Amino acid sequence: CLVSPLGGRLADDSTHSFKLLPVFRPFLLGFCGQEHVSEKLKSRPGSVSGHFVSTHDLTELQRRAGDEFSLQLKCSIDVSVWEDGVAVPEAQDKLPGWFLCPNRARQRDHLMKSTFTLLIEPLAWSGVQLHQFLQQLLDCLRYGSVPVILRTFSYALPFEEVIDWSQATMMLPAARAPELNFILANIYEDDVVAYRRQCRFLWETYFSGARTVAMTLVNVVRHRLGLPAHPLQPAALGHHLVIPAPISYTPLPSPVFQQNFTYDSLHRW
Repeated sequence: CLVSPLGGRLADDSTHSFKLLPVFRPFLLGFCGQEHVSEKLKSRPGSVSGHFVSTHDLTELQRRAGDEFSLQLKCSIDVSVWEDGVAVPEAQDKLPGWFLCPNRARQRDHLMKSTFTLLIEPLAWSGVQLHQFLQQLLDCLRYGSVPVILRTFSYALPFEEVIDWSQATMMLPAARAPELNFILANIYEDDVVAYRRQCRFLWETYFSGARTVAMTLVNVVRHRLGLPAHPLQPAALGHHLVIPAPISYTPLPSPVFQQNFTYDSLHRW
């Protein structure tokens, strides 16, 4: 098998395709994980800083949002185990941060029931936390749950040279975590569909199997070397094709500003 450069094995079911509708799923925002606090941080009160989101912060967010959010902050299985019984190394276990719950079937079910899924960028861009973060990002694309990434150090996302992640994810500073209930409640249905459609496009084009990942790697190398892409072949036009006459449209007045809240990346300047 081909091992993905994103840190995990490629999905076996590359043909899975989610439905774009209904727009809103049972939960507006979903998350299923548990915080690991180092000994140095246990004596400090939980609060959002420039580089960390605590259990206290997400608990308060869940309280304000009510039933619209499903933030499960306690795992029924030890978070030191992720997949296939692989334990977190001792050095990684001492790092503070968030670990996803090991039950992949439960995670998958949570994604399919959530319109948006919360992803917390790891404090260290290596190790088990990084693997889980990238695997969760791919699962969001695969199951159509729009990723909401709380960024700390703004690390580069996979294949960022050829992929515009702002069209498929919402990226916010970690310090804005308390505002998520307001931000997500003001996202229009059309914008959710646009995010979800782009998620499907990225999954099917870049990550759905060994061949697509290999082609993406080739394109990244080609982009770095400055080589031109393979030219598109012109489509053959049959004699049955009828080109309609141009239609004249009467200009209509339109509102200058249609979005009440435009922090989402689809409408950012």
